[in-house]
Amino acid sequence: MIIDNNIHSDFNIETEITTLKPVPTELAKLYNLVDENCNLPFVILCGAKDGTLSTLVFPNTLDVHHDISKPFISKSEPITHIVISRQTLILTGKYGTVNSISVRGQISGSIPFPVEAVSISDPNLLFVSRGHLYSAPLLNPSSFSIVASFPARIVASCSGFCITTSGALIPFEERSPITISPRSELIEFSLSRLREISEENEKLLQQISDVEANLSDSQIIKSINNGSKALEGEITLIPSISPDGRSNLVCQVKLTPIGSYSCQGLSLSLIITTATGFQDIYCLPNIQTININWELPLNITTTTAITIDLVASCRNQAAVVLENIYDIIDLSAEIDLQKVNLGSTFSSLTRNTVQNIFRIGGSIPQALLSPMARQAPTGEKWTLRVDGQNVTVVAGSKSTAMAVRAAVERRAEAKGTFSIEAADETIENLRDQADTILSSTTDEVLPIGGGIKSRVELLHENATKIANEKLMPDV
Repeated sequence: MIIDNNIHSDFNIETEITTLKPVPTELAKLYNLVDENCNLPFVILCGAKDGTLSTLVFPNTLDVHHDISKPFISKSEPITHIVISRQTLILTGKYGTVNSISVRGQISGSIPFPVEAVSISDPNLLFVSRGHLYSAPLLNPSSFSIVASFPARIVASCSGFCITTSGALIPFEERSPITISPRSELIEFSLSRLREISEENEKLLQQISDVEANLSDSQIIKSINNGSKALEGEITLIPSISPDGRSNLVCQVKLTPIGSYSCQGLSLSLIITTATGFQDIYCLPNIQTININWELPLNITTTTAITIDLVASCRNQAAVVLENIYDIIDLSAEIDLQKVNLGSTFSSLTRNTVQNIFRIGGSIPQALLSPMARQAPTGEKWTLRVDGQNVTVVAGSKSTAMAVRAAVERRAEAKGTFSIEAADETIENLRDQADTILSSTTDEVLPIGGGIKSRVELLHENATKIANEKLMPDV
């Protein structure tokens, strides 16, 4: 408190004050806001950010009035305006809460916000919000209406007066402008200049925001390239089958920045590379969100494995955020194992299927142990069954069967595999050895089971049996 340019008293208040209202002590006593023994000429009502109303009695007494503050405390709503008369005390909040206190009690409600100015014109409450003047009964503030007879739209207001777009200063209680000094033209010029300053300020703030965003974007790219983990995320492929039997594939990309980083200002590129080197690129430019949830349909028609790279870029800088390999198991939609009609459309008509049986030398993932039936992106259906270390794949074409086999071997991280093809090669080698051994001897015909077989035929059969027992003991 300053009197005659001298500090009369000061007081440190821990609560963050949002509005102050000097009130004569006699008036404050009517609402029990101050002790009856107080002999100061005035006290100050303080509205706080946490919604509390307090009475400040100099030099250092601060009393909180919880009953009056309840409507604001319950919403953690800052008090913005305090007006008082002998009949009514009005409090308004930042988000439109209003509390009317009189000898009849308290009535709380809601009015349009933000509230720019409040005035009591008994028996009405007058307030300004978004350039309009509103009127409401003091005993029921929620029953408000726009004052249609007020002459103009309001651009600024304070206490019981406002300035209109034409530059006139008008009391809330009157309908016609009054003559003031400076003239209305000067006020209009001042308001115009204020608007220009405000617009310039907004532009500067936007430029500052853009620069900060650019610095943040560049920083996250540099961090990724330096090996720091600035983003967490995943790429998920969701295959499905449409009602008409077509294969569909949707890609979901989720990214979450770590720490103080943000994805705002980044651009994403999803690069799909096939085994033949063909690339398909999908872009998401100029991201405006902190996190990323990107969902897009993919046009994949291959059964071989694909590589998906997710690249984040900002201006002339780029970094690979995620890189994964997806095989035919990831690209194929699951179907009912009991209802599967194996093969492609042509294979189903001709009843032709391809069976590929092979043995896995490494550990098989748990997800592959249950039999599965799926439809490839080409529309061809295939099945996979694991029995011990032996794997059986049935498909409509050899290329699809080999693609499934390659996917299983990649997932199993097998160091070596044994297949029917390898067994066939071993059988042929044993037969060649038998032919070499017997080339210098005379072939004999031996009676076997009521028939006759040559020694070479018997050796060939034994070679086949030995190869099968060594290479495929469970088949």
